[in-house]
Amino acid sequence: MRKLVAILLTLVLALGMLAGCGSSSSAPAAEKSEQPAAQTEAAPANDEVYEMVIALHTNEGTVESNAVYRFKDAVEEKSNGRLKVSVFTGATLGSEEENLEQIGTNEIQGSIFGDVMTSQLAADLDPTVTPFLFSNVEDVLAVWAGEVGEKINEACIENGNLRVLGVGRRGARYLLANDPITTPEECKGLKLRLPSIANWVTIWEEVGALPTPIAFSEVYTSLQTGVVDAFESTAELTYTGSYYEVVKYAIDTHHLYGLFHLAVCESWLQSLPADLQELIIAEGAECCAWGDEQTALYESQMVQALIDNGMEVITPDAEAFKAAAMPAIEKIVAQWQDGIWESIEQYVA
Repeated sequence: MRKLVAILLTLVLALGMLAGCGSSSSAPAAEKSEQPAAQTEAAPANDEVYEMVIALHTNEGTVESNAVYRFKDAVEEKSNGRLKVSVFTGATLGSEEENLEQIGTNEIQGSIFGDVMTSQLAADLDPTVTPFLFSNVEDVLAVWAGEVGEKINEACIENGNLRVLGVGRRGARYLLANDPITTPEECKGLKLRLPSIANWVTIWEEVGALPTPIAFSEVYTSLQTGVVDAFESTAELTYTGSYYEVVKYAIDTHHLYGLFHLAVCESWLQSLPADLQELIIAEGAECCAWGDEQTALYESQMVQALIDNGMEVITPDAEAFKAAAMPAIEKIVAQWQDGIWESIEQYVA
């Protein structure tokens, strides 16, 4: 994978050098794959051009990719061409876990992460990655906006060399399966695809499933071939990935109100001139706010799109699922740093 990343980034740099003195059209529309393009304006001769590669493990056409292209357009324009951003979607440069490693070593300079990031870099600080704990996304966002969020970001900088520029809602998560599951008992023996997030594995094992860690880019074929029976995700990612072709039911567990986290390599950020650092931080926060707003606006439309494509939404016994998960949740809470539970108790009581 490192060799592939190196080859792709070398091609990006070579194309940038060839096109650096000319002008071309603006960034592609959010629905189209990113292709490295020349700057709209040539940068002044005495101003260095700084390259930024952003890798996404999710597909083109999601709110996340649209937000990143919005960020790209803004920083390129407002820096007068001193920043050149190349975006790679659909796990072109690797899985979410690989992107996390790459950003830490400055192989890439930016990415959007789900809950893998904090589960690896701030596991004893981030309660928002714990399934069946929060009952709405507003409370999750409030936790991130407070002292707990500040501590998480500090831990990410220290442990992973990455800074979180902002967060936004991804949408409530569903259990996606070919059986109309309504109770925890029906999850017994279910081969459930999960990312490598320890909290998720612990809780779904407690519920009765058989967690199977598989990269997100491999989920579709794993469902086709029977490697797994089910997975869990948001309505949007289920729709944009065409998973309605391989699963029949969206079980409305709402077990997690996950966030997307826009992050940049901290050492790379600190190497930039002060004005570019300020620009990246400001536009990163703006694009996350925009993405959060977009998801809030059309999450229900994504659910309807799944129905229109043949899926059935099932309402399960939510309290039974939470009760089944509670022994595992209590073990996870016991591993948090002092004060974390007290900081969030008002949101989960």
